[in-house]
Amino acid sequence: MSLAQDIYIQFLDHFSSLTTDELKTLAQSANEQAVSHHNHTMVLALQDVLKARGV
Repeated sequence: MSLAQDIYIQFLDHFSSLTTDELKTLAQSANEQAVSHHNHTMVLALQDVLKARGV
């Protein structure tokens, strides 16, 4: 497994433990600010958790 995949899985695990309201707050914050390429994996994981919850 690559480091990027491991990081993605760690973010999925973390975001899955948050409430839907907390996830929405994070998503709004990510949309309002420019996200660096270093944080791209984090944003992908956040979007995937939101999508899985149907938000």
